[in-house]
Amino acid sequence: MEPGDSLVVPLIGRTPVLAVSSKERATTTLLLVHLATIVEQLAFSASVLISKRSVSDHHLNQVVFAVYRDTVAFLFLSPLAYVLERKTRPPVTLPIAGFFLACAATSVFGGQLLLLRGLSLATPSAYAITTTLSPMFTFLIAITLGLEILEWRRRDGWFKLFGFALSVLGAISISCFEGPAALGPLPDSNFQEFSIGKPSLGLSPNGQGALFTALGSFCYSCYANIKVPLLKLYPCPFSIAAYAYATGTLLLVTTALLQLKLQNGSSASHMIFSL
Repeated sequence: MEPGDSLVVPLIGRTPVLAVSSKERATTTLLLVHLATIVEQLAFSASVLISKRSVSDHHLNQVVFAVYRDTVAFLFLSPLAYVLERKTRPPVTLPIAGFFLACAATSVFGGQLLLLRGLSLATPSAYAITTTLSPMFTFLIAITLGLEILEWRRRDGWFKLFGFALSVLGAISISCFEGPAALGPLPDSNFQEFSIGKPSLGLSPNGQGALFTALGSFCYSCYANIKVPLLKLYPCPFSIAAYAYATGTLLLVTTALLQLKLQNGSSASHMIFSL
C-alpha cells in the first residue's frame, strides 16, 4: 500500500474518521469525466438539430450564424474565466498567444465553418455519423506527434486499438446499413432534398456534406491536440476557451466583411439578416 492510499486515520474521541484514498478520488474524477462527456454529447445533439434548422431550413448565412453563436459563447465564458481563474491566470506570452491563434483557427473558425457547411448539405443522421471520425483523428494525431503513447505489449494498448477499431467499424456499419425509419417521415420535412441533386466532384450533396464534416472533424481533432501542450503552459481552460472564441469571432467577422465586399449590389443589412 502506498502512503497516499491510507484509509483510516487515528480515532478522534470515540468516532473513527475515514480519509478518502487517492484511488477513490481518481475513481470519482473518472466518473465525473464520463458524466460530463455524456452531457456534452446530449448538448451536441440538440445543437445539431438547432443548427440544421437555422442554416438549412431558414437559409441563415453560415458565417453570420457562426458569428452570432460565438459571440454568445464569448459573453458566457469571459465572466467565468475572470471570476474563476483571475488568481491563477499566468501572463500571456508570445508563444501562448500563438497557441490561442491556432486554437481559434482550427476550431472556432475553420472547423466550425466546415461543419456548418457539411450540416447544410447532409442530413442530420449522416452529419452525426461523420462526426464520430473526430476521436479517431484525435487518436491518430496524438500517436503521430508523440502526445499519446501506445504500448503494444500492455493491456491498455490493446484496449486502445480495440476501441479505435470498434469506432471505425461502428461508423462504417451505420453508414452502409440503413434500416427503415422508426417513426416515418415528419410532415413538411425537407431533409430528403439534401440527398438528391446534381452531383459535384462525383458526390451527391449528402456526400459533399459528409466530406465537409470529415474535414471539420479533422480540424477539431487538431484543436484537441493543440490544447495538450497549451494547458501545461496556461492551465486555465475557461480563459483558453474565451480567448479562442474572441479571436475566432474576429476572424469570422473579417470573413463576413470580405464576403459582403465580394457580393455585388448587396447591402450590409442584407448580409447581417441573410435568411
